[in-house]
Amino acid sequence: MTDVRGPFITDQVQGLEPFGVVAFAVVGAQGSLVAEVERSEDGASFSVLAGGSPAPSQEVGVRLGTLGLNREEPHRTSVSSAADAAALVCRILDEAYQIPPQAPLDVQHASRRHAVMVERKLAALRERIGGVLKALLPADAYNLDDDGDYSFPYDTTRVFVGPRAMLDGTVVVLVYAATNVGIEATPELGLFLAEANFGVAFGRFAVDSANKVVWFGQNLYGESFTDDELTFLIRMVAMTSDAFDERIAQRFGGRPFNPPGQGAAPAEATPSKPSFAGYL
Repeated sequence: MTDVRGPFITDQVQGLEPFGVVAFAVVGAQGSLVAEVERSEDGASFSVLAGGSPAPSQEVGVRLGTLGLNREEPHRTSVSSAADAAALVCRILDEAYQIPPQAPLDVQHASRRHAVMVERKLAALRERIGGVLKALLPADAYNLDDDGDYSFPYDTTRVFVGPRAMLDGTVVVLVYAATNVGIEATPELGLFLAEANFGVAFGRFAVDSANKVVWFGQNLYGESFTDDELTFLIRMVAMTSDAFDERIAQRFGGRPFNPPGQGAAPAEATPSKPSFAGYL
């Protein structure tokens, strides 16, 4: 039987641009089995990933290991040419998953260029934020959490500073504080926060009713702001949040987020975060 799958796969892999991705899926009784190839930024190498839904069985995982891929997930390896990548995909289908040669392939192309560029923007912003905080605070006074946000205590509040990306790749820096936690959202609280927003020159209050948190913050758009502008915004959010958190607690319940005595200890986990909770 003429091998039509091999030349087709080779053609698909050779046509990849840097950061390009092509995924090969076979839909059958075992589910959608996928072999994925991604071309590197410089175009000189290829990453081959085997897996799919459902995850490979233990038996298939052992066979993937004999092909040079990791025995444990993710089943991935790197090769230096398009021909080698295509040949490995063929072996994944033929030897590891034992897919018949006549089985049709579902082929999907994508690119990680946009995602990589956004990741680099976020990393650069995070480095800038760290530099500003280093100049503003003692080294042991701020923390970096698992989400990539810096935070530091300011009296009874705690200020967070972190980069975010929007769907189109635009980046912003969020400077925000969880002023109060464990607070019930009531019409009276909403009216109070709306009137407070009318009276502040920068920033806004918002309430996350599902998680019972009051937030205050302000965003910096893009990457063209100065370090002085970011420093001003950090100070403004810290002072404004600290001026309101105890007043809010006294009138509406809950408590300030950074209770007295917590000091520079790592921040407790917030029940939500701006943009992670669906708002930005």
